[in-house]
Amino acid sequence: MLWGLAILFLVLGGLGLVTSYTLRKLDVDVRQPSPARVRNRIMMQRHRTVAALVVSAMAAGAASSSSPAHASDPSVEPPSAATPPSPEIPQGQPLDEETDRANRTVARPDAKLVPLPLPPSAPQPRLPAYQLEWQYDVPLIVLTGIVGIGRSIRSYGAPAYCAASGCDPSGVNLLDRPYAGRYQPQWNLPGDLIIYGVAGASLATLLLDEGVKNGLIDAVVVAEATVISSVAAGIVSPIAGRPRPLVYGTTAPASVRENGTSGLSFFSGHTATVFGAVVSTFVTVHRLHRDDFWPYYVLIGGVAIASFEGYTRMASGSHFPTDVIAGAAAGTVIGILIPAMHASPHGVALQPVVVSGGAGLAVAGRY
Repeated sequence: MLWGLAILFLVLGGLGLVTSYTLRKLDVDVRQPSPARVRNRIMMQRHRTVAALVVSAMAAGAASSSSPAHASDPSVEPPSAATPPSPEIPQGQPLDEETDRANRTVARPDAKLVPLPLPPSAPQPRLPAYQLEWQYDVPLIVLTGIVGIGRSIRSYGAPAYCAASGCDPSGVNLLDRPYAGRYQPQWNLPGDLIIYGVAGASLATLLLDEGVKNGLIDAVVVAEATVISSVAAGIVSPIAGRPRPLVYGTTAPASVRENGTSGLSFFSGHTATVFGAVVSTFVTVHRLHRDDFWPYYVLIGGVAIASFEGYTRMASGSHFPTDVIAGAAAGTVIGILIPAMHASPHGVALQPVVVSGGAGLAVAGRY
């Protein structure tokens, strides 16, 4: 089971990282425009507007001074009667000081300048929930894969310390004691199928909601949370060395009670894996749809399935209730922590805003 998760994790991680790298090479920005880029865009728009206003003013001034038709134009006011006309200056003679001063004070008809509206900003493309950074995600994927391989090797190690002589159930706490000695192997298959079903449902949810490109990017983060939850159980369980419930009785055959996994009860890796997948998927879709309620349906349904996964582990005799509770807590924490470590392209950004009579900048973002 762990080998299958590791392969799925590596495939999703590779696809997501290749997609992110390719988009950057093709100069396809999957993030919000930077403040510097927004400022440059605003300055260019302002320069175009100022140039248009200057051209309009020059054209209006030239039309008013060269054509007498402006007198019949109701939009242009005629010059005041008290204003003296511009003195005639013979061609080829320099202007004296008084004539130059008079020309400067001559009132000219005011042309109505209408500011040109700025074009509306282009709609932003839909963004994924996370940004992948190869300097963080690649080492995390490699390290997680190495630890997962080590956990698989440990499965062929020494059995539980009391497997040969028989474990005493009197040392088990009151909550776990009713499950000591239980062994129902028919519950193992449903538990394994739930893991693969939840992983497939999580990937399908992201792809259907975001599309292939963004869905693969976000699936890498969900896969990281899922596999790290499983690997965390693989690290803790050999250290704890707690015998499984099936070791406390004689119902299970000796080959099962004395194999290398009989002492890996605390905590439940299956439960942690499913809870990690469910919670990280919910965090992802909730980050994309903060104003919608349907992500909570994903959470409610996922928690119900993950809880049933924990029941299958107790019913099969593989884990005690406290093992399942600890696994659910670990998967939940990791399902929140791993997405929180990845920056969101939906952060605060400056965006140009066009309103009636002007333009400006607005601070836009998600909190």
